[in-house]
Amino acid sequence: MGQILNLTSTVADNFALVAASLLSYRHRQENPYQKGVRFEQ
Repeated sequence: MGQILNLTSTVADNFALVAASLLSYRHRQENPYQKGVRFEQ
């Protein structure tokens, strides 16, 4: 039972990480100022 719970929490952590990275990526794409700064570099 503990292993199943542990696996579930690991999957949830991974999902949260992926969701956060996707959100930050979308935010960068939608922000023209950051996009311009990144383009200059």
